[in-house]
Amino acid sequence: MGFTLFRSCSLQGVNPLLWATDVIIKLQRGWSRSRLDELLPDAWSKAHTSDATAVGVAAS
Repeated sequence: MGFTLFRSCSLQGVNPLLWATDVIIKLQRGWSRSRLDELLPDAWSKAHTSDATAVGVAAS
C-alpha cells in the first residue's frame, strides 16, 4: 500500500517526504479516525496549496 500512496503523491505533485512526515506527525498526535480521508495525498494537496514547499515547488 505504501507504494500506491507515494505514487498518488507523485500524481498530485506532492513531495512524498513532506506528505509522509506531516501525516505521521498528525497520526501520532491523535488525528481523528473520522477524518483519515483528509490525509490522503489528493485531499492533503488541496489543503496545503498555499504552502509552496508542500506541493514540491522550489523556493526562489
